[in-house]
Amino acid sequence: MEKITYRNAKKNDSPMIVKLMLIAAGGAFEFLLHDLISNVTPEQIMLQKIYQKDNLFSYQNCFVAEMDGEVVGLLHACSTKEAAEEEGGYDNIPKDRLKYVQPFFDLKINNSYYLFHIAVLQECRGMGVGHCLLEAFKQHAKKRGFKKVSLQVWADNVNGISLYEKHKFKIVAKGDIKRHPLLPHDGGILLMEGEV
Repeated sequence: MEKITYRNAKKNDSPMIVKLMLIAAGGAFEFLLHDLISNVTPEQIMLQKIYQKDNLFSYQNCFVAEMDGEVVGLLHACSTKEAAEEEGGYDNIPKDRLKYVQPFFDLKINNSYYLFHIAVLQECRGMGVGHCLLEAFKQHAKKRGFKKVSLQVWADNVNGISLYEKHKFKIVAKGDIKRHPLLPHDGGILLMEGEV
C-alpha cells in the first residue's frame, strides 16, 4: 500500500484543488459559474479565487492528501460564520441561479466547523484517504475550539453518507434542490452534524 501524507495546501496545489472541488460539489460550480464570463470556464474562475489569499475558497483554507508526491485528496473547511460572511461574494452570479440552490445557504448549524468540500480521486478511493481526511477535519475543529462539525451532502451520494455516518455524523435537515442538467442529483441535499 502506498504511503499517504497530509499537509496544508500550497498555492501551486491550486489546479488540483479546483479538480477536487469540482468532484466534491457534484455540479454546483458548473451550475453557478457557467457562461458567467464570456470565454472563461468555471474552472478558470475558480482557479483565480483559489490562488488569492484571504477568501473562503483560498488554498489557505485547504488541506491535501498526497501519495507519491501527487495530490489525491482535498479537505476544505471553515467556520459557519466565515461561510456566511462570504455569501456577499456571490453578487456577480445571477439571482435566479442562487435562488435555485438557496438551501446551500439556508441549511447550516451555527457555531460549527463546516466541511465545505472533501474529495478523493476516483483511482485512490478505498485506501482510507477519506477516513483520514475526516479525522483531520475533526482535529482542525478541535484546535479551533469547536464542539460541533457540520457538512452538506447530496442525498443521492450513498457512499459519502455512509462514510459520514461511520464518523458519527447524523442527518439533521434536508433541503430541496431540484434536478437540473448541470445538477444531476435526486433528493436535494442533506445537512449532517457531528461531534468533535
